[in-house]
Amino acid sequence: MPDLDGMAARISAELAPVLKRMETDMLARIAAATVRSAMIDRSGALILTFGDGSTKDLGVVVGQDGKDGADGRDGTDGVQGLNGADGADGAVGPAGTDGHDGVDGKDGAPGEAGPAGEKGEAGERGLDGAQGPAGADGTAADLAPVLERLEALEGRSVKNGLIERDGGLVLLLADGSSLPVGKVVGRDGVDGKDGLDGKPGKDGEIGEPGLGFDDLSASLHDDGRTVVLAFMRGTQVKSFELVLPAMLYRGVYEAGRIYTPGDTVTFGGSSWVCNAQTGTKPGEGEKAWTLAVKRGRDGKDFAGPQVKVGS
Repeated sequence: MPDLDGMAARISAELAPVLKRMETDMLARIAAATVRSAMIDRSGALILTFGDGSTKDLGVVVGQDGKDGADGRDGTDGVQGLNGADGADGAVGPAGTDGHDGVDGKDGAPGEAGPAGEKGEAGERGLDGAQGPAGADGTAADLAPVLERLEALEGRSVKNGLIERDGGLVLLLADGSSLPVGKVVGRDGVDGKDGLDGKPGKDGEIGEPGLGFDDLSASLHDDGRTVVLAFMRGTQVKSFELVLPAMLYRGVYEAGRIYTPGDTVTFGGSSWVCNAQTGTKPGEGEKAWTLAVKRGRDGKDFAGPQVKVGS
């Protein structure tokens, strides 16, 4: 009988670092896809920055400035008031009577002057006509308040915006001031209460017997580092591939060939180790290749043994 416990321990030891790397890689991907910050640029577009440093433009979220309203019309002139009616002429007074002629005689003392005729009475002054109603004053269009209002509105227009770390949205206005709008990123909700336990389900049908170590076979791919673990029993087949980061010598570097991590080549008299999948020459990429053994200096030609001959 094979040593199943020993075989299980060896497989567990070989799988542990592989699973650890898979866990690390998965956590790194989750961190890279997480939104780290958000901001609204001057064009009004909302920009998200992710954990890996990449950004995504979600488009404009700030509306453009409204157009200026049309100028108001000039006021119309008021209607001119009517002229008052002329007063009626007064009645003419009676004419005074003439005095009698004196008798011709000696020049005597001057006779008394006859009484003066009475003056006619002046007619009564006609009443002033009623004053017509005053026409309404026409209103001249005063554009100064309108222009002041437009300047105030332009100064308060939104030019930019950003979301602070606490989730609050701050709008940056054209006059240089800022306007905190409030939080737009809500806090995490409270965990819901646990639901009631469901009713026990019915027992499922009995499945086929599980695969064990007796059904296990292992093989090595042609690449020299991929181990295939296959569990086979009748029509049941389950296989797993494990890529081991072993260093494998691939000979002298060949242009156009794709090399994977762990491949070692000889190039320019030096030995190089591949760190990432690449088709570049060793030495051209700073991260794709690592110099393992540097080429030595050329030795001097051997001149043969020197024999001294006594004089």
